Amino acid sequence: MLCKKLLAASFLALIFSTAAGALRLDLQAIASGLDDVVGIANAGDDRLFLVSREGRILILRGGQILDRPYLDIRDRVLYTGEPESEQGLLSVAFHPDYTTNGFLYVTYVNPQGDSVIARYTVNGPNPDTASKGSERILLTVPQPGPNHNVNHLAFGPDGYLYVASGEGGYQPEPRCSGQETNHLLGKLLRLDVDQNVDQAPYHGIPFDNPFVGPGDPRDEIWALGLRNPWRFAFDPAGNMFIADVGQSRRDEIDFQPAASGGGENYGFKMMEGFFCRGSSANCSMPIPPCNSPLYTPPILDNGHDSRHCALIGGYVYRGSQIPQLAGRYLTGDFCGATSMVYRQGSTWMREELENDLPELVTFGEDNLGELYVVAGGTLSKIVGVGINPPPEPCVVDANTLCLNQGRFRVRANWRDFENQTGAAHRVPLGSDDSGMLWFFVDDNWEVLVKVIDACSANDHYWVFAAATTNVEYTLEVFDSQTGALKRYANPLGKAAPAITDTLAFDTCP
Repeated sequence: MLCKKLLAASFLALIFSTAAGALRLDLQAIASGLDDVVGIANAGDDRLFLVSREGRILILRGGQILDRPYLDIRDRVLYTGEPESEQGLLSVAFHPDYTTNGFLYVTYVNPQGDSVIARYTVNGPNPDTASKGSERILLTVPQPGPNHNVNHLAFGPDGYLYVASGEGGYQPEPRCSGQETNHLLGKLLRLDVDQNVDQAPYHGIPFDNPFVGPGDPRDEIWALGLRNPWRFAFDPAGNMFIADVGQSRRDEIDFQPAASGGGENYGFKMMEGFFCRGSSANCSMPIPPCNSPLYTPPILDNGHDSRHCALIGGYVYRGSQIPQLAGRYLTGDFCGATSMVYRQGSTWMREELENDLPELVTFGEDNLGELYVVAGGTLSKIVGVGINPPPEPCVVDANTLCLNQGRFRVRANWRDFENQTGAAHRVPLGSDDSGMLWFFVDDNWEVLVKVIDACSANDHYWVFAAATTNVEYTLEVFDSQTGALKRYANPLGKAAPAITDTLAFDTCP
């Protein structure tokens, strides 16, 4: 999964909302309380299979989660529940001939901390359970750290099993795993699971894998130069999209055409998106320099801000219910952003959607090509697209500040120790980008707010605030141009520290 990040000082709760002017996804909530679910798969029928990190696969049928798990291997899965860990059961894929052979493939982290790729078989008498005792281990990949593991697998249109492997764990100076070809970290693997079906190693190597031959590179490698590829997917034409989470600057979307023979090097750790990191530290051998033709650049990348911190790959929509999404590749972000990617002529385009879905961890696809998403522990189905109404202009009144040429509406609400509540009042003093609010006495302001145009500095509007109170309050800053809303909350009894949000609004000018 993805490490949770503090977005502001510890007292602050930042809540992002939808904006206006672009498309939004319409979501139908199906189930909540799924905080450990990190994967969704289908077996070609009307069921959805939910992968829960603690070591269970759950079945969703008819909008209900069955009481009995499809597979329970908690006793062989390392899962601590700590937010900084990405260990656990992480992915499932069903064999293209699942209805005949009953094979499914999973990846999990074992008690030794290593990644395991294993096969299980469905219970013959009960199609809603798999046999725990049927496990056959295809590969065990040593892991140097608790995150960036082998985290996703899926069958390609060629019938081979593709496996995404992270580079082994975050550290200040990244590992060189993606460039080192004597192991399987930081790679995309390609396995033939129809070889050696009844004997170890329960898979073989496709004859046309790009590095087949004696010695290194490892025969399993299909592509290299990845950091933490959190989900890949094939479109109906057989093209592959890979969402790779960068170190600290850029996340990227890599594209592999259907006609590819493999062997692409996506550049990490020398490259991070289109950014040249220029470092070969920790590398056991020389690696190509920045922008070398030996690297395959991404089709798109993005920087990190309050809504973009860890890219989550989705699917190219192939369903029938939402024609506006036809052929679009949907992506999300752990920090809330959602977008769709498409090609216009020879140019790749990314359109940011209005939805903000914090703690988005995975998309899923059912047997009809309709899409699902898990965010904040809630599983939702994408049922349509729409456009939010335009935001209302800011109008100054007794409880409202309008700052920065009237663009930003500022309001606050409070609750005191006697559980009394109220709306803050505007102090009739201030400047274009700053103002004050009072709660109890009109000549004693409680909150000073500034919304600063810093577009020339970092392409954002900044929100600064200071308070002289320890009551509970929520400060709302609303951008009447885009419809974006930020909330800053202070708990009761806490001496409110300063708010310094230099990534508050990312729409300039």
